[in-house]
Amino acid sequence: MKDILIKRAELDDAQAIMQVTKEAFEWYAKASGAKETDAQNEDCDTVKYDIQNKYVYCAYLNGILIGSLRVEINDTEQSAYLSRFGVLTEYRNLGVGKRLIFAVDSKMEQLGVEKLYLHTSTNISSLMTFYKNAGFLVHSVSKERGYPRALLVKRYKIED
Repeated sequence: MKDILIKRAELDDAQAIMQVTKEAFEWYAKASGAKETDAQNEDCDTVKYDIQNKYVYCAYLNGILIGSLRVEINDTEQSAYLSRFGVLTEYRNLGVGKRLIFAVDSKMEQLGVEKLYLHTSTNISSLMTFYKNAGFLVHSVSKERGYPRALLVKRYKIED
C-alpha cells in the first residue's frame, strides 16, 4: 500500500473524518459488547474542534480518506492520549493503521512525549494484538463503560 498518504488533518477533512469514525466505532461497539460509544454520536463541529486543538492524522488512498486518529498532548505530564482511531472496514489489515501509528510515534518523539495512552476493548483480540505489536502494554483494565476496556501505554522514554 505504497500509495497511502498520511497527513495532518485540515478543517476540510472534518466531514470525512466523522464518517470514518462513525463506521469504525459502530463496528467497535458491536465487537466489544458496548451499547454505544461517544464517537458514534459526535458531530462535525466536534471534529473541527479536535482538528484545531489536537494532532489529528488522516490516511488517504487515491484521494479518499480511509482512516484517522486523534492525539491530545498533556504537556504537564509529558504524555498524550490517542483516541478515535479508525480505518474503514474494507481497508483494514493493509497496513493503514501501522502507517498512522508510525506518524504519531514520529510526532511524539519530536515533541518529547514520554508516554502515549489509549483505551481499547479487551474483547477484541485483533485490536489487542495490533496495539501489542505497535509497542503498547496493558496499564490497567476496567469495566466502567460496561465492557472490559484496557488502558494501554506506549513508552517513548524508558524510565530509570
